[in-house]
Amino acid sequence: MSHLSSPPPLEPSDGQTGGAFGGDRQPLPRWWWIPVLVIAVLVVGWWMKHPADLDPGDTVSGPTRVDEAVYVGIEAPAARTLHIRSVKVDWHGKPQGASWDAYVCKGGALGFTPDPDPFCTSVKPAEGATLDTDTDQLVIALASSRAQTLTVDDIQVTFREGIQWGTEPIGPRITVTVAE
Repeated sequence: MSHLSSPPPLEPSDGQTGGAFGGDRQPLPRWWWIPVLVIAVLVVGWWMKHPADLDPGDTVSGPTRVDEAVYVGIEAPAARTLHIRSVKVDWHGKPQGASWDAYVCKGGALGFTPDPDPFCTSVKPAEGATLDTDTDQLVIALASSRAQTLTVDDIQVTFREGIQWGTEPIGPRITVTVAE
């Protein structure tokens, strides 16, 4: 008959000797926090440059006459406050005699109209304006000095929202038929 022997008792460790798990425990180097700080700064920097997407829409179309602007309301996600730095419109092709402006319709909203005033308490230039998406709306005004079809493929808004900033596509593709 064999007798099983029990392992020798573990001696208490003061953290400086081998202890129960073997090996010496070394203190962290003085610079341990530098890689952690770098990673944290990179994560925060990425987050600040990537605000939530704005909603690109479908397609909006309608008519206008030569030298008469048409105003198109651009839907945006609710419950956001955007401080607009700039708006850029990308045309499909290079329409001759075409022009555009971006505005903020304060206190209202519109669809496709030759006059935004009945729908807005005020209409302000978009650049430098604050857009509260619960009560305001971004508006693009399109006009042409010649009869043609104008197509806006993309609208890009550069904005700040809190401490985040970015450039995002917004709104639908817009087609305007300009008649004599």
